[in-house]
Amino acid sequence: NTPDWVYVAGAESFGFTFMNPHSPRGGQDERIPLPWDRVFLTKWTRTIAALGREFGGNPAINLVHVTGSSKNGFELQLPDDPMQRRFGSPPGPWVQRGFDSRKFVSSWTEIIDAFGRAFPDKFLDLEVHPVLGESDPAAELVDYGFKKFGKRFGAFGAWLSGRDLAWDAGIRGVMAKQCRKSFCNYQLIANGTRQSHRLGEGGLI
Repeated sequence: NTPDWVYVAGAESFGFTFMNPHSPRGGQDERIPLPWDRVFLTKWTRTIAALGREFGGNPAINLVHVTGSSKNGFELQLPDDPMQRRFGSPPGPWVQRGFDSRKFVSSWTEIIDAFGRAFPDKFLDLEVHPVLGESDPAAELVDYGFKKFGKRFGAFGAWLSGRDLAWDAGIRGVMAKQCRKSFCNYQLIANGTRQSHRLGEGGLI
């Protein structure tokens, strides 16, 4: 939902089809700013600073999710091409648009720093996902946040379910490590009424 004026100002975008049958967005054509785009980063970090000025002193706010340009709201993931590709080298379209793991991680450390400045007294967490099939970027970013902000920085997994999923094996390790060092949060990937099969045999117990 990046506003059009960000692109009008010159931010480059990546177009994709949101392939998720469980979402009302399923099948829709969407776009996100390239995560390392300088126009986007400048405008987003200014927005983060403004949010901090407005809400940083609010005692009702205890935790702030670190967010940036991603496929799905506050999640770290990028849109795969094709969607089901989870492992191996980055999909061709991302390489063509200049994807580089170092550049991706650097853009997100800039965003983490911006949230840390804007909300100096709040807990922060980063939602972790594989990035084009690789878990290393998420692990590096969580380590960076912890080294920078200590125990007020944690990890967030918005994909917890009872299913045995292969793609999240590396990310579960990132979560387990951070749980021991500071804190971690989970969100269920499904609900117990419409998608109970995704919660495992017996559903929520």
